[in-house]
Amino acid sequence: MSEVFVEGFGVSVGKKSERLVVKRKGEVIFERPFFEVERVIVCTEGATVSSSAVHECVKNGIPTPFQNC
Repeated sequence: MSEVFVEGFGVSVGKKSERLVVKRKGEVIFERPFFEVERVIVCTEGATVSSSAVHECVKNGIPTPFQNC
C-alpha cells in the first residue's frame, strides 16, 4: 500500500482503467492500481483532480485530503 502526495502547479490526477494516474505537462509521473493506494494527499492549489478519480477513491475507501503541506 502506498500514500500518493500530489505536489506542484499544473499536476493532474486522473483514472485510467483501474489505475490512478498522476501527470505533469501530459507526462505520466506516477501510475498505480487503486487497490495498492492507501491515501491520496493533495498538497497544492494548482492541481486538477478528475471526478472519475475522486469517484474511484470514494468507491475504494481511499481518503483524499486537500492540505496545505
